[in-house]
Amino acid sequence: MSALSPVSVCRGVFVLWAWSAVLSACSQGSPHGDDGGSGALTGGTSSASGGSSAGGGLGEPGGAGPDDGPGPTGGANSPSGGASSGAPEAIRGERLEVEGGTFPMGRSDAGQDACPSGETCAPGEGPEHTVTVSGFWLDRFEVTVERFRAFYELYPPNLPLVGGGAHPAITGSGWQEDFAEDLPAARAELLEQLACNEDATFSPSAGTRDAFPVNCVGWPLALWFCIESGGRLPTEAEWEYAAAGGDENRSYPWGNEAPDSSHASFFPSELEPTGQHPAGRGRFGQEDLAGGVWEWALDWLDTNWYSAGGADCTDCARVSSGTHRVIRGGAYGYDAIALRAAARSGDVPSSRQTSIGFRCAYDQPAE
Repeated sequence: MSALSPVSVCRGVFVLWAWSAVLSACSQGSPHGDDGGSGALTGGTSSASGGSSAGGGLGEPGGAGPDDGPGPTGGANSPSGGASSGAPEAIRGERLEVEGGTFPMGRSDAGQDACPSGETCAPGEGPEHTVTVSGFWLDRFEVTVERFRAFYELYPPNLPLVGGGAHPAITGSGWQEDFAEDLPAARAELLEQLACNEDATFSPSAGTRDAFPVNCVGWPLALWFCIESGGRLPTEAEWEYAAAGGDENRSYPWGNEAPDSSHASFFPSELEPTGQHPAGRGRFGQEDLAGGVWEWALDWLDTNWYSAGGADCTDCARVSSGTHRVIRGGAYGYDAIALRAAARSGDVPSSRQTSIGFRCAYDQPAE
């Protein structure tokens, strides 16, 4: 894989923190406020070099062939949002249990997870607040090219039922009809979207990048994939709970030790296959929760969420409205400050970036 262009890696991602030289690989961009009201920085809009924005519209419902549009809402998927009965086994990843509990979500002012000395962290990472998360299961690895190919080969399956892929305790957290607006209408268009730039990892046939995290996937497509695999996207609270080791409140998935190349793939590294950094493994066994690619979460990004609806809550997520969906975990081409469990960022749901991928959450163990 050729050397990366750091600017193309970072362009388009909504960077939540202000800095002097935090992301040495990225340009600062321009101030931008989200619907939560406080300022943040954006690296610019999505482009051909950083990944494409909007996809195509839906084709006619009910088509059976691989190049017809996605089928009608509700087709073969179960009401609970589980995988359709015809989904191949290859679409299901290895999931590991995350024992539920209570933890201090967000960055503290003076604790072990405080902003690293000499760095500037965003006010939107705090205040630290008490959050309770019910037990769930989370993919061990970011969704890989090989695993995503199983979804690609059956594309387009029937769209999920309205409400499919919902967190069982969060009203309004499941699939909605308008999520389908930017989905590719046919497999050929999906393939075009997955080739968002030269650092895209997907290929329609087996290749050398099968173990790499799939990238160039927008938020609605990531949610649809997770529903087909029997799960959903993790809430922002669930994601941070897993990355922080629950009540251990780690600064990074592996602990409080500053990251190096043994822990994660981050600037100035290239993107690597999943599972190459066992020293960076989280408390519950998940790999690459820091580095690799940013990971989509369920929530809309709101920099005031921690002092409003997200303060001291149980199984909560911001699902009402917004402009950017949360991404977590940092990525190759980004500095170590983005690898912290409390670090937050986001991008528009239709964005497709080589620096963004995802993993799925589940409410039951694998069958």
